[in-house]
Amino acid sequence: MTRDEAARVVIKECIWGDYKIGEEDILGKVEVRDEAFCVFLLSRIIDNARHPSGLIRSLFDRDQTDQLIRKLTVQPGTRRARTVDLVRANVLNEHVEIPELSWRK
Repeated sequence: MTRDEAARVVIKECIWGDYKIGEEDILGKVEVRDEAFCVFLLSRIIDNARHPSGLIRSLFDRDQTDQLIRKLTVQPGTRRARTVDLVRANVLNEHVEIPELSWRK
């Protein structure tokens, strides 16, 4: 997925009509690494996207994703925590044990 396509999907799935943010805004702020905006954007993607890992991989590089994830507020045991763990596993190749998704022994 291209960055342009990812920006369109983010607006459709994650931003809705809550904010006046266009594709150009997203792409421009990600390009200049506006940290506050990127943390906000990552948070919206994690909370609302159907396939967050693909969008994150398209918009941010690996190092930027790692830095941004560290800045998120996550309560253990929540849906958001599980999604963050899955993003870490998919995008950053970090092994994270998710008991509810593991094979039973």
